[in-house]
Amino acid sequence: MRLYTADDRCMESGTASRGIEVHKVTMGGVEIDAVLLGEMGRGRHLEKAPLDRRRPPAISEEKRGPRRWVHFADVRIAKTKRGALVVLEAERDRKRPAPPHVLVRVTSQAVYTRGTWGSVEPANDRARLLAQGHGAHGDAGRIGGWADTLVLFEPGGVVKVFPEGGHKTEPFVVHWNEGDGHPEVMTLEDFETVFAALGGGEIES
Repeated sequence: MRLYTADDRCMESGTASRGIEVHKVTMGGVEIDAVLLGEMGRGRHLEKAPLDRRRPPAISEEKRGPRRWVHFADVRIAKTKRGALVVLEAERDRKRPAPPHVLVRVTSQAVYTRGTWGSVEPANDRARLLAQGHGAHGDAGRIGGWADTLVLFEPGGVVKVFPEGGHKTEPFVVHWNEGDGHPEVMTLEDFETVFAALGGGEIES
């Protein structure tokens, strides 16, 4: 399965960018690689999606700088005492092709504007929110913030994103169809216009 990242900057290119960034973290006294969603601290929530230690997906490193990315992986949902945990593992060899999916990190982080809160909202049942963290502004995290998510898309999946920033930003949509390759990113207004032109009604609020 291919992995992507989508934020408000992707509206310029019209597509999500390849890969999801991973970091070294310590969990239970063991150093592992993980996708980090959100932030740690008051009024914030840091969610970790670890890479499987026995079957880790391949990690690509940038030639310039320390950033590291995963471009292909399978998703496994592990049960823990605090609930479900998303684990990324190497793609499995299958006798039959797996159903088409892509995994996208979707964030509503954009422009700091006091009193604004970003959100990520699946708009149909073909986009499934797997994990979510939260970032925020201010010592107590009470003057603004954003959502940082992992979303599993089936063909036709749609997610609405309302970035932090209020009037300084514009709501956008992440949409994926199998034949499109990269997930598409466009303004909510443009998406609703195209959707209506293709014979659709309103997407879910």
